[in-house]
Amino acid sequence: MANVILVAALVTASWSALLRVAWCVVGFVRMFRNHSRAAVSKWGWVQVAVVPEAYILGAAALVLWLRANNGGAPTAAGLSCAIAGAGLSVSGVLVSVWTFLTFPTIGTGHYISEGQTIVIKGPYAWVRHPTYLGVLLLWFGLGLAYRTIPLLVLASCYALIYQVYARAEEEMLTASFGEPYRNYCSRVGRFLPRSLQPFRAA
Repeated sequence: MANVILVAALVTASWSALLRVAWCVVGFVRMFRNHSRAAVSKWGWVQVAVVPEAYILGAAALVLWLRANNGGAPTAAGLSCAIAGAGLSVSGVLVSVWTFLTFPTIGTGHYISEGQTIVIKGPYAWVRHPTYLGVLLLWFGLGLAYRTIPLLVLASCYALIYQVYARAEEEMLTASFGEPYRNYCSRVGRFLPRSLQPFRAA
């Protein structure tokens, strides 16, 4: 039974990461469509740096799954990590879906569409960048599920890169929306909630 749970947890973590690849392919299609009619668009080295991220995650998920040895009985630590990693991975998928349902025009890259306003509902009432939170949950979930130190180190590197990426996006949004967006940033955390209560506009 423990081995069945382990396999299920590893499959969940791996396929959650592979879903991120499919999500990014759709995101790039939307990016090229939306950027052509964007009011503001920003590209630089940090935007380029995150382009391969999803595909690296997907490749790691596939390799780890194909190399997994599920023949023997799992240790308690291995089973616990696999279950926790699968939980993080599923959370990453759910946050990503919730974000898309809240902000359907969202796509890859930094741009502001014509007529766009500050989104402060749904997951955005809790964190400023729920999409990136979902990405990091997938990275750390996969690394934890397989107990792979190099992958956890890479996940930590991407956590730092996404800090820079998010900051660049916030500079663009602040330039466009001014004080209302600064007020939102002062009350809502970047990747983690600052309060047990969701943000509500004054």
